[in-house]
Amino acid sequence: MTPTKLDMPRNTILQLSLLSGLDDSDLDVLLPGIREFKAEPNEMLFQSGEHLHGIYVLKTGEVKLFLPTTKGTDKIVGMIHEGNSFGEASVFNEMPCPVSAQTTKESTILIINKKVLLEELDRNPLFARRVISNMALRMHDMMLEIESCMQTSSIQKVMCYLSQQISNAKTSPIEFKLDSSKQVLASRLNLAPETLSRVLHHLSETGLIEMEGRLIRIKDIQRIRQHQS
Repeated sequence: MTPTKLDMPRNTILQLSLLSGLDDSDLDVLLPGIREFKAEPNEMLFQSGEHLHGIYVLKTGEVKLFLPTTKGTDKIVGMIHEGNSFGEASVFNEMPCPVSAQTTKESTILIINKKVLLEELDRNPLFARRVISNMALRMHDMMLEIESCMQTSSIQKVMCYLSQQISNAKTSPIEFKLDSSKQVLASRLNLAPETLSRVLHHLSETGLIEMEGRLIRIKDIQRIRQHQS
């Protein structure tokens, strides 16, 4: 990563998920410990087993969290999108990071220094709750990923994933955009990319979904939910 000058307006920094809800005085405490870095596509940010010296916040771009496998492939356990943070658990537990992190596109990353961060957590209960909330959401997302991967057939895995994406939907039709490439999604669902493509094509042919690039349109949410169950 290449260090750059932190040039985000204060109000933009306070819109980041981890820092939302803080006021200017809180930000004044954290700013001396925030550094900005540029990363190229497919650049490793850290590897499993490393000790992290701060929490990472993704300003722009995309990052995948993954575990290496004995087959030489990556098992993706999460995708980080703009505005979200990662690396919290390793910083707070003072343990080696259990996953590796790599950009999937050109990215800008903020790193909040561990010492400054912990001092602010001790001082500011609101900030502490925000960090706990972010970690809880990450755990929830990971449980959903595990639920999808535990399905027995490739169709069940994809249907479980689709059902999760429309869990709050009330009426049909509904559409959403895949938050990652099909290759990344296949890894998350523990499927070969060609298997995922074949399943999506089958669901499209049967009229359950329509696809335009990463955009998926579901005509009847009840059919999806019934099929998944």
